[in-house]
Amino acid sequence: MKRTFSALFFLLAGTSAHAAVLGQDVDVRLRPDSSAPVIARFLAGTEPTPAPSAIATTPAGWMAVEVPGPFDVFVANGDVTKTLAISDGATLLLAPSAGATVLATMIAGDPVEITGLRGRWTEVRVQRSVVGYLPVSAVPASSQASLPIAQPALQPAPAPMSPAPLPPPQPSIASTIGSPVFSAPVASAATDPLPRIFQGRFASSQRPFTPRRPYEYQLNDDAGVRIAYVDLSGLMLTEQPDNYIGRVVVVSGLAENSADARSVVIHAETLVLR
Repeated sequence: MKRTFSALFFLLAGTSAHAAVLGQDVDVRLRPDSSAPVIARFLAGTEPTPAPSAIATTPAGWMAVEVPGPFDVFVANGDVTKTLAISDGATLLLAPSAGATVLATMIAGDPVEITGLRGRWTEVRVQRSVVGYLPVSAVPASSQASLPIAQPALQPAPAPMSPAPLPPPQPSIASTIGSPVFSAPVASAATDPLPRIFQGRFASSQRPFTPRRPYEYQLNDDAGVRIAYVDLSGLMLTEQPDNYIGRVVVVSGLAENSADARSVVIHAETLVLR
C-alpha cells in the first residue's frame, strides 16, 4: 500500500546546548522579522544564549536568543501602585505612547527602578531578560549545524482511519449569554491621588515681559521644555529654591492638572539633587 510522508518538526539540541560564536556584529530584533524593532546589538565573538521556550515557534532562518537587561521602558501611570511598584502584567512599552511597541509584560518579582515621568507615562528600568531574534546567517556556516533550531524531518504519516459514525442529531438549543464589559479607568494627573517621582532640570517659570505664571518654578526636560510646574508651598527647604535652578533634581509628590488644564502641577513633598 502506498504510504505518504509529512514534514514534522523536532528539536536538534536540548536546553543545555551551547550556541555558536557569532561571526559578525548583528542586530537582535523583537520578532523574527527584518523590519521588527532592534532591542540589542551583539558583537562578533559573542556566544548568545538560546531561548528554549521559543525555539519550536521560530521560523527558518532565525535563532531565538536570551537578551539580558536592563531595558528602559514605559508604563501607564495607572500601573504604578501606591508603593511605587509596577503592577503584575503591566505592559512595558518602548516609548511613552499607547501605540508604542510592546517589549514585554511585567512579571511579579522583576527588579524595577522608576527613572522619570512623561506626562501620563512612567519611565522605568527593568532588570530582566527578554527573547530576541537574530538571523542564522550571522553564525559561521561551519557552526550552523549545532544550532538549537527546529529542522524538518520525514516521518511516516499514520494509516488512514475509517471515519467515526456521526452522532444522532440533537435538538438545537438557543442560548444567549451576555455580560457587560467595563474598561479600567485611565489614571490622569487630574484624578490620580498617588504620589509620583519626577526628574528634570529645576527652572524658574517666570519670564520678562510675559504674564506671570501661576507657580514660581517648574521642571524642564533636556530640551528645556516644561514637564510640570512645581508647587513648593508645602515643602520646607533649608536653602533658597533659586539655588537649585539649572540643576537636575528629583521631586516626589502628588500631581494634578493646572487650573486651565493645560499643564501638570506637582505638589512637592520632597526635592533632592540628582
